[in-house]
Amino acid sequence: MISAALPIIGMRAPASPLLRRLAAAGAATLLVNGFNFVLGVWLVRYLAPRTFGIWAMLTTLQAIAGVLLTALVAQQMAYTLPRVRHPARGRVQVNTFTSIASWCIAGFVPATAVTLHLLELPGGMVAAGCMFVAAAGIRQHARFHLYAVRRARGVLARDVAFVLLAACGVALAGSRRDLTPLLLALTLANVVAVAWRRSLPMPAVAPARVRRHALVYRRHGARATWSLVTVALSTLSALAPNLALASTGSLAALALVAAPATLLAPVRLVALTFQASLRAEFAAMIHADRRGPTLLLYAGASGAALLACLLLGGILWAGWDWLSPRVFARGYDAASLYRTTMLAFGIAAVNVVRLPGAVLLNALGVFRFSAATLAIVVPIVLASSFQLAHDGAVTAVLYPALLGEIAVFAAELTVLFRRMR
Repeated sequence: MISAALPIIGMRAPASPLLRRLAAAGAATLLVNGFNFVLGVWLVRYLAPRTFGIWAMLTTLQAIAGVLLTALVAQQMAYTLPRVRHPARGRVQVNTFTSIASWCIAGFVPATAVTLHLLELPGGMVAAGCMFVAAAGIRQHARFHLYAVRRARGVLARDVAFVLLAACGVALAGSRRDLTPLLLALTLANVVAVAWRRSLPMPAVAPARVRRHALVYRRHGARATWSLVTVALSTLSALAPNLALASTGSLAALALVAAPATLLAPVRLVALTFQASLRAEFAAMIHADRRGPTLLLYAGASGAALLACLLLGGILWAGWDWLSPRVFARGYDAASLYRTTMLAFGIAAVNVVRLPGAVLLNALGVFRFSAATLAIVVPIVLASSFQLAHDGAVTAVLYPALLGEIAVFAAELTVLFRRMR
């Protein structure tokens, strides 16, 4: 009897740390995205459409900056750090990734300033927007690092600090129509959350250290290139409606498409709960050749995402007449807002269900297929979206993005199951 029970204990033991890490990662992501959800609803309720369009533009720029951090740093850390066994080598890798992340953030700040200036925003808001995007990028990298070394509890502790500080800042900013105080408060919360119990080294600025880090990073070059292409194309597809409408200079039209995202935050919350942690877990499982548990983890994450999407879709459909006037500020066309919300929900649902498979493909080292598929789909999505936006079809700009997500999901799902057989 005892000998028969021992294998069961041995099988359950490795699952316990995984469940604890996933629970901590889930709590951290629920906390942060819950705060972002409440903040978004608050902004939609109290800001005029054009002012909310400014916020939407800032979050779009933040997402574009996140492309560099995700592809060049986060995915490479998740692939590399779980495999490092020597502490000295681990420190070298962490130093290198921190420097690469810092260079990406510093390089994106001028692009943010130029974009906000072209939208004819005041100088103070341009400066506050640049600081907000930079500080958010720094905290994003710190979270990626802790997830890569599978320290989800550290992520949770820092996220608690961020949410508490950010909530205080939002309360002090009040319901003012100017976004500048709010952006400065969020910037301070991001910086303090990273500085508290700082675990990351300072980035390299001396020429000799820059060259050394560049040489260390060269071994990640091929994988990073394919990751960058894949993540950039995927993000461009998701942001195509926002970018298309922003190119027209109409922040009110941008707000009509971006406002529904506040209601759809719970959809992405489920996927983001697992996504960052799944990178490292998938990498470790594939490295240990544990394909059965890998597929079970993938099925569980995708299944949870699908159930959450179905639940939220039912709530939106049944409660729209009650929900809409209580969430959105005056100034939105009710019929157009309903159509954009339902289309945005469809895009988010497909993307959320697709994310675990995309992360697993990355852990398997399959980069070229996803990049090739996106390279075909995304230019069509972007061209169609820009054409529709400049023709004045605000709601219709969401259709190309929805069809693009469905096409990529079907292609990636086919390759994933062929690879895992």
